[in-house]
Amino acid sequence: MALPAGSPDYYGLLGVAPDAAPEEIKQAFRRKVRATHPRLNPGGNPDEFQRVQRAYEVLANPAERVRYDAVLGIGPGATRRNLYHRSYRRLFDTLVTALPSAGKSADAAA
Repeated sequence: MALPAGSPDYYGLLGVAPDAAPEEIKQAFRRKVRATHPRLNPGGNPDEFQRVQRAYEVLANPAERVRYDAVLGIGPGATRRNLYHRSYRRLFDTLVTALPSAGKSADAAA
C-alpha cells in the first residue's frame, strides 16, 4: 500500500491488515505496547511507544479510522477521485522506475 508523503503507516506499525477487525487491532496494540514500553521492556523505545499509541488512537476510533483510510484511498471513506489518482500515480511510478535510461537520454540531449 503506497502512502501519501508524510502519512504514517499505522496498519504496518501495528502489524495488521487494513481490513482488520477492532479486536485484532486491540490485540496487536497490546503486543506492540509490551515490546516498546520503556518500563515494561528495558530495550523499549519511547519514541516507538508513542507512535504505537497514536496508531491505536486512530485505528480504534471508528470516525478517525474512516478519515485515515480515506487519506490512504481505502475503505468506505475513500473517494473515487482519490482512488483514480492513486492508480495513475502507481502507474507513473512504475513507468519511471522501469525506464531510468529514458530520463537520462532526454537530459543529455538538452
